[in-house]
Amino acid sequence: MIAGHYRVLDRIGSGGMGVVWRARDERLQRVVAIKQLLLQPGLSAVETANAHQRTLREARIAARLQHTNAIVVFDVAEHEGEPCLVLEYMASRSLATVLAERGSLPTADVARIGRQVASALAAAHAAGIVHRDVKPGNILIGDTGLAKITDFGVSRAAGDATVTQTGMMAGTPAYLAPEVARGQEPTPAADVFSLGATLYAAVEGRSPFGTTQNQLAMLHAAAAGYVAPPRQAGPLASVLMDLLREDPARRPDMEQAISALAAVTRGSGATLPPALLSGSGTRPSGGATPPTLLHTAVPAPAPTAVATPRAAPPRLAPGRTSPGRTSPAEGRRQRTRLEVALLAVLLVLGGVAVVALLDRDSTEGTLQAGGNQPAAAPVAPPPAEPPVAVAPPPAELSVAPEPATPDVSEGNPIEYSPAGQLVIDYYTGLDDLSSAWGMLSPRARMSFGDESGFRAYWEQYSQVSARNAQGVTTNGDGSVTVPVDVTYDGRSEQQKLRVTRLDGRLLIDSEAR
Repeated sequence: MIAGHYRVLDRIGSGGMGVVWRARDERLQRVVAIKQLLLQPGLSAVETANAHQRTLREARIAARLQHTNAIVVFDVAEHEGEPCLVLEYMASRSLATVLAERGSLPTADVARIGRQVASALAAAHAAGIVHRDVKPGNILIGDTGLAKITDFGVSRAAGDATVTQTGMMAGTPAYLAPEVARGQEPTPAADVFSLGATLYAAVEGRSPFGTTQNQLAMLHAAAAGYVAPPRQAGPLASVLMDLLREDPARRPDMEQAISALAAVTRGSGATLPPALLSGSGTRPSGGATPPTLLHTAVPAPAPTAVATPRAAPPRLAPGRTSPGRTSPAEGRRQRTRLEVALLAVLLVLGGVAVVALLDRDSTEGTLQAGGNQPAAAPVAPPPAEPPVAVAPPPAELSVAPEPATPDVSEGNPIEYSPAGQLVIDYYTGLDDLSSAWGMLSPRARMSFGDESGFRAYWEQYSQVSARNAQGVTTNGDGSVTVPVDVTYDGRSEQQKLRVTRLDGRLLIDSEAR
């Protein structure tokens, strides 16, 4: 029994700083979670006092936030001289546990989880609270799909004194904003980045900074600020890359993040399947795995089969064939069959026209061709069929979802000079966005979503230029890779764009941001 009326039922989990129990409040007849502080042996009196202060500060900060998507603090109790936090209990599993089992989640589910967490964090920011440790382990997901942020142990609230140990960095390296990894004070923008990194991990199955187990290497990668483009995010990709901008001033705030994530959610129409998140067992919060009310445990990155992307600018977003769509080869076969069918129908129609002309003055209504076979029988039906056979092909050919396959031929190699000039023209001709859009292949266009997304992306820059399209190399499929120095709003970096030939035209066939 803790504090005279909290009866311990079982242990939910533990970490370096404490243990979390499931308990029953005998007075109010409800189940609660109790986070008990466990001090390391050998601490000085000052260190012990600081640990107690941090626990009380966590309780005060969390108590300031009352939100549907945040775990509520009910009370601060004392047991054997140590403070204990009495928290809302939710039968749940942490997002880290779900990802460890599944590797990644569908885009629609990730967007829905992100919108809920962003809603709680927006309320925290409005209350002057910066969470500072947003990560999969600190997001709990109930059986109904309800998501809640927890663990305000390293949070900072306006007006509170700092009791973090000197030299200690708050947060988890795999999800740290670059400015925090470099030693700057966390701001609400840092929470925005950490949320983006968390959602990135949920949809990609790995941290945006890689999969290394070396926390110092991860911290170095975070400080560098480079984010590998997501490959499985689909419509969520552009939102993630906005949340993960290296410059905190250019990230959206949490309210804007809510709107963007809600838009993705509305477009999907999917729901979180309870079976996906509840698991087969009945233990709350994932059984032996803690519900990560403790901020010290760093979950190992989940295994992934995603290939390592090439080096690219931080805001690069990928173009890829969405899951469930036919492969490019299958799409090509489908289009070939449609084209053959269309040609056959046109030939039949042409034959019908000839018959009509020749038969116009004939009273017998027949056409002799190499014998005495009547022409009216085989020819008459086709005019009624074109609406069925002809109508689908144009729509299928014009809006096929999969990117077109390059038709680079071995006997017709791409010359380096025109390819380099195309890349230069693309970046220097962005004043005419319609022209620049026309330089992209269907695959490259998919990285922007559509032309409106393309325009929205480039209109955020006031000036873009390119030079030094040199060192072009030929790829195995006959396409070429063109390195080019790109400068946008005063920042310069090297891009490498793939150029291929489609329908006799040279087009950029890779991410072109």
